[in-house]
Amino acid sequence: MKKWILSLCMILALVACKDEKKEQTLTDTKSVVKIGVSLPLTGDAANVGTSVKASINMALDEWKQKDTKYNYEIIFEDDALQTAKAAMVANKFINIDKVNAIMNIWGVTAPVVAEVAEKTNTIFFTCAGYID
Repeated sequence: MKKWILSLCMILALVACKDEKKEQTLTDTKSVVKIGVSLPLTGDAANVGTSVKASINMALDEWKQKDTKYNYEIIFEDDALQTAKAAMVANKFINIDKVNAIMNIWGVTAPVVAEVAEKTNTIFFTCAGYID
């Protein structure tokens, strides 16, 4: 009797693993949308940047639970709220990470990132207002 129960448990475990792998394979066939997020993770505004990063990660975890058309990958980089660093981050996102879009949260660095994105026809969005 114990062998029978043990065998049944092993079979159920194998079936569960098989179904999980099948589900994983199905989600892997979706296209990946890469979003680069330029945040002040160091410096005077680091507390804001780290909070935004945590919020984005929570949203990403929720998206992963839903049946979405795409898989999403978020790439975070520190711009330290410096325009020169923000320009380098934007160029890295586009040329190395090959992102589909760039997000920025601060009006100080937004114009620089927007300019880099515009030159390469990369989608840019920000949470801060700025004058172009």
